[in-house]
Amino acid sequence: MAHQAREFLKGGDKYPDINKVTYHTSKDKQEKINQLEDEILMIIANNARIPLIEIAKKINTTPRIIQYHLRELERRRIILAYKAHLNPKAMEKIFCKAIIYLINLTQDKLNKFVSYASSLPGTIWPQRVMGSWDFELDLELDGYDAFQDVILDLKERFPDIIKSHEFCIVSKEFKLDLYPGCYPAMGL
Repeated sequence: MAHQAREFLKGGDKYPDINKVTYHTSKDKQEKINQLEDEILMIIANNARIPLIEIAKKINTTPRIIQYHLRELERRRIILAYKAHLNPKAMEKIFCKAIIYLINLTQDKLNKFVSYASSLPGTIWPQRVMGSWDFELDLELDGYDAFQDVILDLKERFPDIIKSHEFCIVSKEFKLDLYPGCYPAMGL
């Protein structure tokens, strides 16, 4: 799974790591977490900007212990990134999802396709999936014409591997559940 940095939020020379893509797969080493780390993750899942002092109060420990465990979670690559969930409509964008069925696939063709799809402006979440379709491409774009242009471009560049596609425009996303069972954003 890859989460792209949004073009307008990229860090440039001052913050080059912001441009980095975060990958996570089922092949990653499975780390064990303790109850305190689980509590920390449940709190920050919906509010990664919550101050250490507030986390410590909720868990009944010290900010220094929270800070230590956050660093450990990052070091062990359990926490890969801190992300904001943005509302595309507030930015005058539309949220689109292309559902793509692939054929005649080789690893080389797949790598080229994923690399190209990931580089398209507006791409926020390109992902290879298991299911009845093969690839999903989430985009935030200026409008329907821009989305159609992306689809046509992909079909022209990769006619030998794109069997068909479907799409949807997401008018409102009610909840993105990155950590099932986590606490609501407004507290425990």
